[in-house]
Amino acid sequence: RIRAVEADIEALRNVPDSEVWFADYSMPVKLVGTFDETEADFLSNDLANNLGFMRMYMDGGTLYREYWDFVFTGSKDMQSSLQIQECFFLKIQEDRAKRGLPPLHCLKIWADNASDFKGGDMWAQWRKELGEGGVASELSMVELNYHAPGEGKTMLDGHFGHLKMLRHKQERMKVERRSVEDLLVSMATAE
Repeated sequence: RIRAVEADIEALRNVPDSEVWFADYSMPVKLVGTFDETEADFLSNDLANNLGFMRMYMDGGTLYREYWDFVFTGSKDMQSSLQIQECFFLKIQEDRAKRGLPPLHCLKIWADNASDFKGGDMWAQWRKELGEGGVASELSMVELNYHAPGEGKTMLDGHFGHLKMLRHKQERMKVERRSVEDLLVSMATAE
């Protein structure tokens, strides 16, 4: 499967209306993060989820890689994942138009082998979105691929590790994190 990922990325050079996305959830993040954690902080069950994407595309012969993070509270259910994917797709189409790139017609999504993306219902719903009049109806091809067990670590996981380091750095500087907004501030310096 690693060769398949490499082939998909290499194919971007020849197909300007295509992109490769890597999708994954980071580990849930405790909303309360302080240097001097109290017992109440420790026992708090307030969590935030991060559905992250690594977007790869070609522009002017250069391969670009971007990280997009969608942070939300609540469960990682199918509906929230679909809403995020739709929002992300619309933002990508806007971005492609601004850059003078052709509209996206071919999309290859790589997800890890975890249960978050293995549910056939999610991808059946996404295919419905591709139908006539749907938010992604201009796509002519969407291909979903899973990494094989033990091969799912990507640069997106490295990005999540970088975000974790930034959160810990904020805590060591005694900057408290008590809300999603505080969490986003701790992520703001990530590149």
